[in-house]
Amino acid sequence: ATSPILGRVVAQLAGWQTAEMGGTRLAQDQVWAKPPSAPALTFHRDSPYFFFSPSDQVVTVWLALDDMDEELGPLQYVVGSHLWGE
Repeated sequence: ATSPILGRVVAQLAGWQTAEMGGTRLAQDQVWAKPPSAPALTFHRDSPYFFFSPSDQVVTVWLALDDMDEELGPLQYVVGSHLWGE
């Protein structure tokens, strides 16, 4: 949760390299454990669970701790879903 490399990558991808933004800060970390044979999670947006203002300056990073393939149901993104609004 304190990886300077991950912090730099997130800041670069989000465009937070300006003096005003000051890079990145970790606000929360958590572990989601999905046991074998558990049903798939439904598509959802993380932003309603975060109470940050402005909410468009939050980045969620998901890291798999195990090898992932289609059979295991890895994380999927819906292109453009960030434009759907709350």
